[in-house]
Amino acid sequence: MSKLVLSVFLIISSANAFAFAKPPPPQPPTNPPGYSVVTPELGNKVVKNLMENYYDTRANCGASHRSSYLCSGVTLRGTQPGNYHVWEPSPSSEKSGGVSFSYLRTDAKFSRLAYGYKSGFTIYPTFELVGSALDLEYLCFFPVDADTNRRNDAGCGAHTSYQSNSGECNAQGIYTEGQWVNHYNSTSSNGDNRDHHQCGFNIQYYYPNATEFVASNFYQGLQAMRDVSGQTNNKQNEIRIKTWDKSLGRQTPVQAFFYIDITGQEGLNEARSYQQDFYNMYGLIKPVVKLDLPATWDDEAKFTFSMDDQGI
Repeated sequence: MSKLVLSVFLIISSANAFAFAKPPPPQPPTNPPGYSVVTPELGNKVVKNLMENYYDTRANCGASHRSSYLCSGVTLRGTQPGNYHVWEPSPSSEKSGGVSFSYLRTDAKFSRLAYGYKSGFTIYPTFELVGSALDLEYLCFFPVDADTNRRNDAGCGAHTSYQSNSGECNAQGIYTEGQWVNHYNSTSSNGDNRDHHQCGFNIQYYYPNATEFVASNFYQGLQAMRDVSGQTNNKQNEIRIKTWDKSLGRQTPVQAFFYIDITGQEGLNEARSYQQDFYNMYGLIKPVVKLDLPATWDDEAKFTFSMDDQGI
């Protein structure tokens, strides 16, 4: 074989070998120290939105059947790490048909979370939802924590301790702040009697269960909070939202994970773990924000963002 033919043969053989060689596997990116997938732009945008909604005290969202929770305020759920993803309905919520949240606004203040929790998550108001995010169904509102685990009708009905007069407010002819306060104060103040005796406002947006009073119901409930704040002190309000399908976790309208800086790092570590879990499950980025709750009615809540708080 001539040298020319041999050279051509070797060149062709080498090209074919290169063409059919298996490419090397892709390598994961090497992130520099301090790198985060969360950006200051995202975190600051979320905090700006939270604070704007907190100070938005409108009575409704443009119509008598559009309660203000649809477009203002901050709906949040206090949580702690457990044996399920925190953004999912808890096992007890799946059983009862309702999930407990609280609603924070400058005219609806509280100084602690349920059970003294130090962390949790916020959800977007309904009118701010985009894409395939779940449109959660708000059911009822209690100006004070109502021990809904012992109420029927997804937590919106009568309490086991007061079967005849702790059910829905409208059914008892209670439509105003003053009427609700009178009903609340009409029983003994011992222990949690008044909290268990209170009625819940129907705030359902969707027919056939929605009422013409739905926006007024919610607003009257918010106003009633201040009237009994001297008695309730550190008790948060309670909204019940219809239990959703936990298999749709990616579509849960989580806006941010938050922590309360009470003592040490516990709350922050919890919020970071939720953020990491959500990101690992769905690849979605939700910032961790700090929440300072108002100690009194003269104080204001505050949300803040820091890159140092991020866990991803």
